[in-house]
Amino acid sequence: LMLTSWLGVGGGRGGGGMSEVLDFVSDGASMLIRSFLLQGSFFASMVVASRELGPQGLAAHHVVVQLWMISSYLVDGLAVAGTVLGSKMVGEAAALVTGGGGG
Repeated sequence: LMLTSWLGVGGGRGGGGMSEVLDFVSDGASMLIRSFLLQGSFFASMVVASRELGPQGLAAHHVVVQLWMISSYLVDGLAVAGTVLGSKMVGEAAALVTGGGGG
C-alpha cells in the first residue's frame, strides 16, 4: 500500500508521486552514508589505538568506547521517548483545535 501511494497509484494517502520516492531514497542514502562514516571513524580510532597504545591502552580504549556506546544508546532512547510523547501532545492539541476527541 505504501509503495502504491508513493508512486501515486491507487487511492493511497501519499499522492506525491515520484517526488516522495526521491525524498525517501535521498533520506535513506544520507542515513547510509552517515552510518558508514560513523563506523569508519570507530574503526580508524581502533586501528590507531592498536598501533600506538599497546595492550593496556587498547584495553582502556575499548572500555571508553563501550561507555560511549552505552551513553549514546541511553540518549537515543530518551530522544525516541521524547519524540513519541511530543507527537502525542501535538496530535492531541490538533484534535482539540479541530474539534476531535483526542486520546
